[in-house]
Amino acid sequence: MPHVFGAAPTGRSKCRGCGEPIAKGEVRFGESLPNPYAEGEITHWFHPLCAAYTRACLDSIARRLSKGELKMSGWLDEVRVRVVSDAELCVFGNPDALLANVNTPDDFLGLEAHQGHKL
Repeated sequence: MPHVFGAAPTGRSKCRGCGEPIAKGEVRFGESLPNPYAEGEITHWFHPLCAAYTRACLDSIARRLSKGELKMSGWLDEVRVRVVSDAELCVFGNPDALLANVNTPDDFLGLEAHQGHKL
């Protein structure tokens, strides 16, 4: 089974990155790994941002927040990043519809309208 993005069918899974529950219907990322105890694979579930940013980023994020530095662009210079190409994103759908910059409630409502359903 490849790695997957999808909506959580229940609210029972917890994010392997932050430990918080992943709510029913919330988008989650699944990392498929060989099952160490039996044949087949297991899936570790993550919030998408927890899958993208590891706990190794916490110190630099906390340092920037304590200084009142809120822009991601400056923080990205401090951590190792990998640019994902449009070709890689196309596997999951239209790149313009998959990633959105949401800063306000109006941005969120606009994203829901663009997606055609409640998020």
